Amino acid sequence: MKTRIAILISGRGSNMQAIIREAQEGILRDCCEPVIVVSNREDAPGLARARSMGVRAVALPSRGLGRSAYDRALIRLLEPYEIDYLVLAGFMRIVGPDLIARYPNRIVNIHPADPALFRGIGAYEWAWETRREWTTITVHLVDEGVDTGPILAQERVCLRGATSLEDVERRGLAVEHALYSRVLRALFLGERTSPEASTSLDSRSHAPNPSLDAPATDHGQGPRLGRPPTGTAERGTESSSPFASRPHERESWESTEPPSRPPSS
Repeated sequence: MKTRIAILISGRGSNMQAIIREAQEGILRDCCEPVIVVSNREDAPGLARARSMGVRAVALPSRGLGRSAYDRALIRLLEPYEIDYLVLAGFMRIVGPDLIARYPNRIVNIHPADPALFRGIGAYEWAWETRREWTTITVHLVDEGVDTGPILAQERVCLRGATSLEDVERRGLAVEHALYSRVLRALFLGERTSPEASTSLDSRSHAPNPSLDAPATDHGQGPRLGRPPTGTAERGTESSSPFASRPHERESWESTEPPSRPPSS
């Protein structure tokens, strides 16, 4: 039985589009069903794009609502759809304890930096402004912090020779679109390890998908923190084995099985 997911967005949803495409005709086809896309912004371009791909998409505006009130409204909205996992794809709100309690170890996010160095929005801007030679795409489970949950996978992206912020974003998003679906597949199939994360040594090795829009900020949750956590250094490896290398974190999600249900009509 396929894992039923809800994808949460706030903007154009390029990662959402990549996941839906992989679920319809790619590596997620046998294990994942995107059931609904929800945006906390009514004007999010990703809503129309999801509908054009045949996925139900609704706006649940968050303006004027506190975290707990919004999370409870989102839980009520999703309840009839029997969702197994929430997949954040540019959802610009901090997930609160109500939503985490409803979907424990079943909320996944992608962040375009090593959380040990930078958390929150603006990670590509940070990488460009500090002229970093590498950045790290991170897929992680969501807890109550900002990009602080257990890491499922990381993949480094070479930024050498990048000539603009747009170039940095283009290289990073190309890796995001591929890595996210690979990690979701491994997670949904209960694999102990995922396909090995490769390092992009050249921007040509991860060319952008022309069917997805030009780069724009489309990732992460919560406010920009503005500085890396103190007392940290960049991880030295160019890629990490997503699950097997973190047994203490792996245990938290391996025991969570999607609920069984009759096949949907």
